[in-house]
Amino acid sequence: MAINTFGEYFNLNDILADECKFSCKLEVPLYGLGYLDNSCGSEDLQASHKLELPFWLAKQLCNKKRKFITVELPKTFRESFREVMKVDTNVIDFYRISPYFYGFGVRSLFFNDLDSELLSESLIHAFTLRFPDIMDLSMNNIHQDFSVLVKKLDISEREIFKFGRLAACAYKLWQQCLVHKIYPSLFIKQSIKRKHSF
Repeated sequence: MAINTFGEYFNLNDILADECKFSCKLEVPLYGLGYLDNSCGSEDLQASHKLELPFWLAKQLCNKKRKFITVELPKTFRESFREVMKVDTNVIDFYRISPYFYGFGVRSLFFNDLDSELLSESLIHAFTLRFPDIMDLSMNNIHQDFSVLVKKLDISEREIFKFGRLAACAYKLWQQCLVHKIYPSLFIKQSIKRKHSF
C-alpha cells in the first residue's frame, strides 16, 4: 500500500482515512450550518466556535483560497507525543490512536505548516522502526497466532503484515516442492525465438 497524499478515489482505506476528525475553530460565522455541531442549540455557528470536522470537509474550509476555519494539530501528533515516538514506537498501540494512523498523520500535514516537517520526520521514523519488526513477525513462525501483536498495528501495517505472511507461506510451499513447476513467460519464449531466427 502506498501512502498517497490525498487519495485514490476508489481506495476504501483512503475514503475511511478522510473521515478522521480534526478539532477546528471557526474564523467566520457560518449561517444555517448549526447541524454540523449537535451540541450547538442554534441554526448558526458563530466565529470562534469549536467543533470537530472530518478531513474532507476541513480541507475545503481551510485551504490557500479560503480560511473559514483554523485546524488544530491532533494531540497524537503534537510535540509531546512525537517525543514518546522517538523513544520506542513498538509499544504504542497505533490502532487505538487511529485505525488509519499514518493516513491521519499525512492528512495532518495539510493544515500545519509550522510542524509539518517535524511531523513528517516523526511519521517516517516511526514507520522505519516498526517495519522490520512487522516483517520479522510475518515471515517467521507461520503457524503461530499473532492476533495479540497485530492488534497494535494500524491498517497499513496490517496490510504489510498480511502480504508478508502470504509471501512466507508461498516460500514455504516452494521449498517443499508443493507448487507447480515455474515456466518462463510467453514474452521470454517469443524473444528467444526471435533471436534464434536471425
